[in-house]
Parts: sequence; C-alpha cells; structure tokens
Amino acid sequence: MKVLIIGASGFLGENLSYILKKKHVVYGTYFNNLTFNLDTMYQLDACKLGNTKRILEEIKPEIVVWSIMTRSTETKIMEIALSEVLDYTRTSNSRVIYISTDLFKGEGSYYKEDYEAKYFDYKNPYAQYFNGKVLGEQMVLEDKKNTVVRIGMIYGLDYFNNYDKRINHMREQINSNEKIELSKNVYKTYTNIRLLVEIIKELIEIDYKGVLHVVNTRRLSIYDFYKEQLENIGIKTDLLTATFVDESEAHENDLCLDTSMSFGKLLMLIESGQICTSYNTLFTNSPQK
Repeated sequence: MKVLIIGASGFLGENLSYILKKKHVVYGTYFNNLTFNLDTMYQLDACKLGNTKRILEEIKPEIVVWSIMTRSTETKIMEIALSEVLDYTRTSNSRVIYISTDLFKGEGSYYKEDYEAKYFDYKNPYAQYFNGKVLGEQMVLEDKKNTVVRIGMIYGLDYFNNYDKRINHMREQINSNEKIELSKNVYKTYTNIRLLVEIIKELIEIDYKGVLHVVNTRRLSIYDFYKEQLENIGIKTDLLTATFVDESEAHENDLCLDTSMSFGKLLMLIESGQICTSYNTLFTNSPQK
C-alpha cells in the first residue's frame, strides 16, 4: 500500500516511517528539517497553494497520514494543504488518518470520542494552534471514511532509542542545575510513542472510521507525570517545582485544566482482536474505562 506521511521529519513521523516501510511503500514530506533518510522524501511548504496537490498527484497514495504541526500557521495549512489532501481523497479510493490533540473545553475529565471539538477564545495563548486543529477535525470528519486520532503529550523511548524532546530538555536542565516548574493542577493523559506508531499501523489495516483516542495512562498532573518519568530512567527530581494555575485566571483565558481522555474504545478494539498490539502492558490502571 502507498502511504504518504505529511510531516515525516517530526518525532512521530520519523518513527512511523521507520515502522511502516517494513510493509508499505512509504513517502514523506518535510519543511526544512530532513532528519530521516527516506528515499522518497518531498520538501513541502504547506502554506503555498498547489504544493501538496502536486505531491499527491505524483505519488497517488492510498493512505495520507497528517502528522504536521506548525502552531503559528496551523489554520492556514488546514485551509491550503489539508484542503488539497481532502480534495484528492474525496475523488480517489484513499483516506486520511489525521493526528489531532487533546483540544477539550469544559469542566469534565476522561473525555470520550463523541466530544465535538469547539473553537477557543483568542485569550487562550494556544488558541491559534488549537483552533487550527479544531478546523482540521471538522474538515476531515466531513468524509465518513476518514479517521481522527486524538493524542496526549507524546512520551517515551522511540525506535531509535531517543527520548521525547520534553524529557531530553528536562535532562539538560537538571544537568545544568536549573529548576523546572511544572503544573500540579493541570491534568492530562499521555501517549507512548511506540504505542501510537503501532496503533496507526493497525488503523491503516483495519480501515477504522471516525474518532479514536490513543492514550495509555491514567489522569495525571503534568508535574506528577514527568516526575514519574524522570524517576523511571534514574534521574533525580529534586529540581522539579510544583506550580498551580489560578482557576479563575484559567477560566478567564479559556484554558482547560483537565484534558484527560478515555481510552475505553481503544481497549475494546484491542481486547476484541481488531487491533493487535504487543504494548498492552503500557496501559495503567484507571477508573476511566
């Protein structure tokens, strides 16, 4: 099968390319950071009309994995590049697997797949990024054959024995004797890099449609999660400091303090044998199922 990964030079894209090429013909795009040596990498400026369309028409992929993240131009690349992807998939026997994020708003926790993404007020410092992702979800889900994969913060040791960038940055800070401030009252669920790659690989095979949450941890504050991660790899956590986000200030700025996701649907797919993964042990006990 021909698979195009848009954003193949990122942490997820590199690892996904590495695994998928064992079974599929894999193509990838990069902007200006060609770190992974796929024979079939295309330079792509996703903000320019026609660039994505040209690559699609040349490759003619059966699966397009959208793994690109730009933050500052997130909405623009949806309006240009993602539109060109969806124009292509609508008129061909192909589909999109769109990687989204934990873009939840409200007072709840362990959000489920039926949550309908809402736009954020621009008081939110991450609104530009989140609103681009919301737009992307809406566009992708207009065609019922597509898949949206919502994930938490990606963590863990990848297939090249590299840790995620947050852990690497914290290790550097600790080695430099710098204090690290992490939120004690901002709660999330998190996504192991190898599990995520494995699940995307399986989603290509089983033709899953709609939204799926791919996380594998219980609800933890950012402070507690990274303290646990650092301790697991033998790094002292004396320099970690717990901070607290003011709840009224968070409400005023449209910030959600709990974006934890349910992974009940994912566990059902694994337990029923529809998804086969060797990473079952990564799932931690939680009341969310």
